[in-house]
Amino acid sequence: FQRQIDHQLKDMFRNCGFYKPFYIDIKSVIHASRNIVSPYLRGEVPITSGAALKYILNPSCGAISIGPFACLPSRMVESLLKTNMTLTNKIDATGTNPMIEELSKMGVDNLPFLAIESDGNPFTQVTQAQIEVFCLQANRMYENMKEAKKRTLGKLN
Repeated sequence: FQRQIDHQLKDMFRNCGFYKPFYIDIKSVIHASRNIVSPYLRGEVPITSGAALKYILNPSCGAISIGPFACLPSRMVESLLKTNMTLTNKIDATGTNPMIEELSKMGVDNLPFLAIESDGNPFTQVTQAQIEVFCLQANRMYENMKEAKKRTLGKLN
C-alpha cells in the first residue's frame, strides 16, 4: 500500500521538469546492508547503512548521515559505515559492474562518507571543515567515476 502511494505521488510530479522520480525498494536496501548488520535488526540502522552502500556510485558520489545529537541508531550507522564504506563492501552489497571494476583497477577503495550529529545549532568550525573535506572527496570520486566510465566505454567500442 505504501509503495503504491509513493509511486503515485512521485509520478504526479514527473512532468513538472523539476523532479525525476526515484523509487526505493526497501527490501533491496536492507539486503545491501546484510554483510555489515543483521537483516533481522529492526529500525533505521539496516535501512540507513544499506541505502548508503546501495546508492553510492550510482547515482551518488558520497553519503552523508545526519542524525540528532546522541542518537544511538545514528551512532551505530556511523561506526558501521566509517569502517565498511569501501569498494569491496559496495561490491558485496550490490554486485559489480564495469565501472566498479575500473574503479577497482584505478586503486579506489574508500568511498566518501560523513556522519554528522546535529542539535539544531549552527555547525562548529570542525564540522564545517569535515563537510569541506567530504566535498573534496566526493568531487574526486566524481572525477574517478567519469574516468572509469570513459575507460569502460573505450573497451566497448
